Amino acid sequence: MALNLTFDADSVAIADSVARFCAQQMGEGGFSRDLWRSLADLGVLALGAELDAREFCHIAAACDALGRAGFPGPLAATFFATGLLSPEKAEALIDGSAVVSLGTPPLMPWGAVADLFIAVDGGGGWLIDVTAVEPVATLGGEDWARVEVTGAYALGPWQPALHRYELSLAAYQVGAAQGLLERTAAHARDRRQFGQSIGEFQGVALPLGEVSTRIA
Repeated sequence: MALNLTFDADSVAIADSVARFCAQQMGEGGFSRDLWRSLADLGVLALGAELDAREFCHIAAACDALGRAGFPGPLAATFFATGLLSPEKAEALIDGSAVVSLGTPPLMPWGAVADLFIAVDGGGGWLIDVTAVEPVATLGGEDWARVEVTGAYALGPWQPALHRYELSLAAYQVGAAQGLLERTAAHARDRRQFGQSIGEFQGVALPLGEVSTRIA
């Protein structure tokens, strides 16, 4: 069954609020605990508490705005984890006091800054104990790490939480693509060659138009 993600007035307000937050709070650096807690204080990490179409739109609206700004952090993993963990353990993720790493050991994304580690395999999720964390450099600058696992506790099937992960990740990617397109279009408008904006050349304008259509 298709899910209608047309933004209502509340979703638009959430997107606008998140966009203003990013414009005011984000600097040139990458992930920081203070920035992550500020996002939690805005209520973004608590979205999706009620699993209905309205809440799905709210997640999509927030993640679209965060993607446009290139906001750093394990957003999709957090939405996934809050749908998989018990309410008591999820609370630390919702209020931003803990950061989650979601993946398959030994290499874990955001592992260098994480407090909770969740591993997934064929059908189940596991809360894992990690005793050693070795940061791993990445081309994208994300805080990956190689971890040593000493214990694991079953969380049950992860499939019921998968829609939260896929929705937030897809919305973030759409927002990121739109943000890149807007910056590229601005460059094409301002850059001049042979006495005119390069955006007026078909070789520039047509590919940008195709990208805009694909994003939509």
